[in-house]
Order: sequence, then C-alpha cells, then structure tokens
Amino acid sequence: MADPKDFLVDWTERLLRHRDLLARKIKSIDKNKDGFDIVAVGQPKDRHIFVDPFMSRLEELSNMLDKDVKVTLVVYNTKDNLATLTDSWKLLNSYPLFCVMFVNPFSTQDTKWTVCPYTHDKVTEKASFSTGLKSMFDSVDAMDEIERNINRQENH
Repeated sequence: MADPKDFLVDWTERLLRHRDLLARKIKSIDKNKDGFDIVAVGQPKDRHIFVDPFMSRLEELSNMLDKDVKVTLVVYNTKDNLATLTDSWKLLNSYPLFCVMFVNPFSTQDTKWTVCPYTHDKVTEKASFSTGLKSMFDSVDAMDEIERNINRQENH
C-alpha cells in the first residue's frame, strides 16, 4: 500500500493543477519548501500546503502558522481528525488565512470539504458549532476503515 502522506501530497497537487486550468494563477508548484509539502506560487498570494493525513503533526504546523501566510492543512476525512480539529479549534481560529481540507479521494459523494476556522468562528453561532462541522463532515464519506487498516499495517 502507498504511503498515506505521499498519496495525499500527489492527490493534492493534482487537485491544485486541475483547479487552476482555467484561471492560470499558479506560476509554479514547489514540493518540500520551507517546511511545507507543497507551495503553490501564484496570485494573489502563495498557498502553503501542509499534508498531515491523520493530524499527528498539528503541533509542528502550529509553530509554522502566520497571520499573513495562506496555509491549508490537508487531512483524511476521519472521525478522529474531526475530533482533533474540534479539540484544537481555539489554537487554529486565530489565523485568518488558515484552512483545513478534509478529503477522501474514494468517496462516492463529494471528495473534499474545507473549513477555515477563523471565518467559521465569525459567521456561525456557537450553539451550532458541532452540528455544522458534522454536517460538512458527512458530505464526504468517512475514511475510518482505511485509517484502521493503515494503523494495523504500521503496528505489525
């Protein structure tokens, strides 16, 4: 089985290139630059992509966040990752240009959903916080079975 992170880096790069086919705002895509897995150089701002399939490097990422840098964290759409996001919300919602993209490339529904904690915090009511995130989570098939299989392989 392919390494989950390598697979997700490749998938994300293809997604960026596909999204830019018409707009042509990306000038170049660099891998492994400044601690980020992908840096899409373009207009109006460069986009820094940090791929962490199971959100195990969130502390490392939090040390790299900057209010003026556009950063997207790409993770698999798992219940554990959703719980980690919820638990880390206060740490992440102070960065206006930070977003988290939850993906399942094999989903029979949508393949991704994105939340930007800073913006989400400004436009949603606190009472509907968990319900709103769960609704977005449910728009993409969960990858929890795949995660269990990968973890089993790593432990043997």
